Amino acid sequence: MTSQARTPFFNIHSPLNDCNRTNINISLGDISGSISLSNQMEAKEIASDMSRLIILSMLFRGPMHGYQILEELEARVGRRISPGLIYPFLRQLEERKLLRHKEVQIGRKTKKVYELTVNGKRFCMNIFKRVATMVSQAIEPTLNACAHCGCKVYQGGHIEEVEGRKMMFCCVHCAQTYLQDKGEA
Repeated sequence: MTSQARTPFFNIHSPLNDCNRTNINISLGDISGSISLSNQMEAKEIASDMSRLIILSMLFRGPMHGYQILEELEARVGRRISPGLIYPFLRQLEERKLLRHKEVQIGRKTKKVYELTVNGKRFCMNIFKRVATMVSQAIEPTLNACAHCGCKVYQGGHIEEVEGRKMMFCCVHCAQTYLQDKGEA
């Protein structure tokens, strides 16, 4: 049996002993406008990792056969996807006992229907939590906090001028309550 180089599941590193700390090492290289071959390869690797994440999210919702995965992934990313991305990844998941398949008769064809195992669902939850943490850390600095309740305002919000200063509120109700508390309403 020959040893083959494996594509990593994800390029997300989180030490087992430190669940609250997630490191991502992505080198974007020269961003002056020209993209080198190595940067193009890095972009493809990142896109592959994101595609794998999407595949896991689809399987987390329920069992699917390979062609369903391919079609839905193409619809989500808006471009053609090579089966060479999907099927080796499904095999890796099966080898790690995170996924199982059963053969099911669909019309005239027998298809492999893939389903996450209990460990596969746990794996997905861990990955989803890590990604959510990374996304939160990435967008957190761009969010405004409501001057009344402190919640983060992702989009929109209500701006009110208070004592000559523009202040951000999550909604009109928080702005009104804030002004009432200050005795300005």
